[in-house]
Amino acid sequence: MPRARLAEWYLPDGAAVGAGDAVYRLECDAVAVEVEAEENGMLRHRLEPGASCGPGDVAGLVLAPGEAAPPALSESRPVSPSGGAEPAPLPPPVPFVPRFVPTAPPLTSDGGTRRPTPASAPFDGDPSPFAPAPAPAGAVAPQMRLTVRLAEANRLCEQLSREWIRSALAPSLEDVVARAVAMAIGESPLLSHLGESVSLLIIAAGEEANRVATVTAGQPFREAVAARSGAAPCRGRREPRAATVVSFISPGIDDAAPGLETGEPVVVAIGAPRTVASFDGDRVTPDTVATLGLSFDPRWLTIDVAANLLARIRDLVEAPCVLLAG
Repeated sequence: MPRARLAEWYLPDGAAVGAGDAVYRLECDAVAVEVEAEENGMLRHRLEPGASCGPGDVAGLVLAPGEAAPPALSESRPVSPSGGAEPAPLPPPVPFVPRFVPTAPPLTSDGGTRRPTPASAPFDGDPSPFAPAPAPAGAVAPQMRLTVRLAEANRLCEQLSREWIRSALAPSLEDVVARAVAMAIGESPLLSHLGESVSLLIIAAGEEANRVATVTAGQPFREAVAARSGAAPCRGRREPRAATVVSFISPGIDDAAPGLETGEPVVVAIGAPRTVASFDGDRVTPDTVATLGLSFDPRWLTIDVAANLLARIRDLVEAPCVLLAG
């Protein structure tokens, strides 16, 4: 039977989980799958990251309040009749290079080279070799999502708001996420073909107009915050960028994965923050989290690259001090 590798736990042992929360990622060959909790409760790990697992193996448990965990797997798993040892853990997966990344960039009319980006290689008929073929009618973009902790991001925003009080600049969670997306794309050689600019689209509540700003990984964080503060109203079709970050915080939508518009390789959605219970031994504390959703065009990046991108965005949001570089 095929076996998989438990690549990563998204939540620590003993954390509170809700039904639908992504708790860990399995990898097998070229496929990465996020496994979600089926009910509310407390998460208990049974396998360590990197462990090999197969059909019938228990990676973890979600316990109801007061429910005792069953015996550990090492105590309850029957011994193989053949007496053979457990299979060795699978080796780390080899990153896949998207098939449409060229071996050499094209030459411009003056003999220089140009870097393909979604803006220069749109989906609607550009003969450039870097543009994927038009999507079939009715095609649905693959989507994935996970939960991100916001304690450090909120702390960073509060600290910078105090430091920048004279300039009336106040960074927001949207600024942190957009910066994380731009940095995650910029640092990955598998995503360099997407370009460097990220659009931040802030969905407004009520009758207000949506706003859109542009963020790059090399832009100082303070400049990015200022650009978002003065963002222009967004009307009509979005301009293609390396990625689009869509914020549903203002209307209070906590879980959304928007579709792709023509020319968009990746769309990342940030939902409204919510408070969940976090377990630390016998102590229960509130924890602020949000849902990150990602929709992507598989003609621009493979599913494993998309999954690693989303995981990297989460890591940057949860440890946001690195976002101040630049």
